[in-house]
Amino acid sequence: MYYREKLRITLFTTIVLWAGVGMLHAVLGEGSFVAGFAAVIAFLATARLWSALVVPILQQPTDMQPREKAKRHGGFAADDDADARLSLLIALMSERERDAIRQQLTGDLDADGEALSLADLIAAQDHVIQDRAGSRDGEGQ
Repeated sequence: MYYREKLRITLFTTIVLWAGVGMLHAVLGEGSFVAGFAAVIAFLATARLWSALVVPILQQPTDMQPREKAKRHGGFAADDDADARLSLLIALMSERERDAIRQQLTGDLDADGEALSLADLIAAQDHVIQDRAGSRDGEGQ
């Protein structure tokens, strides 16, 4: 509604502006400096009026595009919904069911087909960090 009203006002203003330039040309003649100057001013005013109308309309789809993509491709809003659903699902599960899922996920970490599992790498990294912390404590004494 807002853009339709703004379009009507811009169209009416443009018609009145150019009608005035046409009447000025009719009264003063084609070779008049004032009539030519009025035509240049009318052109600039028309460009300004229409750019003020078109720029917000062109920017609106750009602003809406990420939200539309999020709806279609599971963006930020979908992630929040998924987190809420997952939290609810976990809250409704029994302790036994949670342990079974935890074991299954741990098994997935172990069985990647790699020489070392992710769990082993994390444990090795923890040992390295503890060794470094221990050697620093020994140097300070």
